[in-house]
This record gives sequence, C-alpha cells and structure tokens, in this order.
Amino acid sequence: MSKTKIALVVPSLVIGGAENVVFQLTKALHRETDIDLIVICLSIRKNTLFEYELSNQGIQVIYLNNKGKLSVITVFLLWKYLSKFKPKIVHTHLHSSLYVFPWIFFHDSLLLHTIHSTPRFEFSSRIIRLMKILYKRRIAIPIAISEKIKLEAAKLYKLPLDNIEHVKNPVNLEKFKRKDKAVSHQPLVKFIHVARLDPQKNQRLLLEAFAILCKNGTDATLTIVGDGDLREQLEALASSLKIQDRVYFIGSINDVEQYLNCSDIFVLSSINEGLPLSILEAMAMGLPIISTNVGGIGDVVQENGILVESENIKALSNAMMKLAKDKDLRLKMSEASFRLVKQFDISIIAHEYKKLYLKYS
Repeated sequence: MSKTKIALVVPSLVIGGAENVVFQLTKALHRETDIDLIVICLSIRKNTLFEYELSNQGIQVIYLNNKGKLSVITVFLLWKYLSKFKPKIVHTHLHSSLYVFPWIFFHDSLLLHTIHSTPRFEFSSRIIRLMKILYKRRIAIPIAISEKIKLEAAKLYKLPLDNIEHVKNPVNLEKFKRKDKAVSHQPLVKFIHVARLDPQKNQRLLLEAFAILCKNGTDATLTIVGDGDLREQLEALASSLKIQDRVYFIGSINDVEQYLNCSDIFVLSSINEGLPLSILEAMAMGLPIISTNVGGIGDVVQENGILVESENIKALSNAMMKLAKDKDLRLKMSEASFRLVKQFDISIIAHEYKKLYLKYS
C-alpha cells in the first residue's frame, strides 16, 4: 500500500506555540505506516529542543537557511525540495504559506493551513487577500484551532463554515502531569505566566494588576516564564512598581512543567490569541486559569477559570485577588481543568489530523 506523503512547513523550530504543534504532531505521526512525512523549516537550524528531539527520533527535517526576510532563494529551495518529495498535502503554519503557494499553483497537491491566531491579525492585508483567493478556489483549506477562530475566519475570508476544518491544539498529557507536592500551610499564593515577552502578550498589564494585588495586602508571587525583546523594560517596570522582590523572570526553559507544578494559578494577559498551548499545559497540570477573553481562549476556559476583558486592569486584578483568597474555588477550578483538558491530548489530535490528511489526499 502506498503511503500518503505529507510535508509540514514552518518558519522555524524555536520554542513557540505553532512550532510546538508541528513538533508534537510530527512525533505522533512519523511511525504511522500509511503516512510518509517530512518537516521543512524555512530558517537556519537554531539548536532548540524541538530540533534535537526530532533529529534524535530520525525524523527528516530540512532547513532552508532563511534569515527572516522574504526571499526568492527560499521560494526556489522550497520548490526544489517539494518537487523532490512530491507531497499530496502541504501543511503550513504561520507565514510559511506565503512561500508554499507558488508551488501549489502548479502541482496536483493541496495546501492545508492551520490558523494559529486571531485571523485578522495573522497576516497583512495583502496576504489576507491572497489567502482569500486560495481558500475560495479550494487550492488551500483553512484549519481553525477553535470554534471562535473558525467563525472569525469564515467572516474574514467570506467562506461557508463547511469550508473550514476545525482541529484543536494538542497537549502531551503524559508530560504535563501534576506531581504530588508538599502541602503548604503558608498563605503565599503563586501565580505563573508563560509566554514570550512581547506587546501581544501584554505583560505590562499583568505586572500592573499584580502590583494592585500586592498593595491590597495579598501575599503572592508571580513567576514569568519566557523571553523576548521586552524583558529589560518589564524588569524595569517591576522595579518601578516596587514588586521586583515578588516577580521572578525565569527566561526560556525546557522544563516549564516543573514550574507549573509548583504554582497555584495560571494567568494570561494577551491582547489577541489563537488557542495558547500554555493554557492547555497549565490545565493539564491542574491549574485554575485567569485570562483575557480573546481568540479561542473562551472555548477552553469555562468553569475552570475566570475570563476578563482585554486590557482591563481592574478586572484582571480583581480576578487574581478573588482566586488568591478562595482556596476552595481554586480546588474546584483545578478539578475542572483536569476534566476539560482530556479532549486535547496529542493522541486524539494527531488522529484527527491524520483523518484530515487522508480526507484530502
């Protein structure tokens, strides 16, 4: 029996949400007997954990050495490798679809594109117009990671809902499994935030809300896991708010589950999102969630947390204060997180993607 050839194309394999999806999906599917897949990475090799583990498992990853700018050379190299591999499906993530569409136009293959963020923020207006043409002609099929993202994509691209697939983001429930920890009788409440440090994630709002919490006498700490261009600014802001002794900037790490396991509440302050894997990982570790109500977050944060309006500092600080003071509510939401996250296990999501590949091949 011939195998269905799938090429997954991603800008890079740095530690990020879309990259994590590609990483988990590739690991889960590469042993399937009826699927033959490769990963094509537009950038240079960056020696990340994702790269190391895929290589260690014998998964073919091709690096095109793109430096981050639109390049005809990268388009040519991608064309060359796709023509050699001859995939039936090219599954793109983030802006890699821009490099793939020329090849798709001239070959009997289909482009599947996962929309990882709020659709109107995913691309520039020019690329949105291009993707609209690809979707209308069914040269490309959009995949939404949440019901809300699906509705927004249908509106933006003027598509029937039936023309948009829906596959949730995955989480490795085996890896993100809460371990027993010593019972603490201290009133200290540990908040944790996991995200890259950039304007979209709006850590400024988080620090300001946490400062209000501290001024009101709540005994709490905030651990910020992630790195980015705003780190120095955010550290300076923490100092100016006089909360530097309670805020810990950890940077990028490979064992985030260890920090989640030692925390009480996960908090996210983003301005826009798709469906963050960080929330799913926190849920798998049994944490209650506080988040701004953006993107597809409302699909997963229900009785397991509190949603607040984006950029509303008072609402965010009140939600943090409410959970910090109510241990019974935290326990109830923790149990809900465990229950709700089971549907996102990578074994389930990989099977859904495999069905999608076979459907369009």
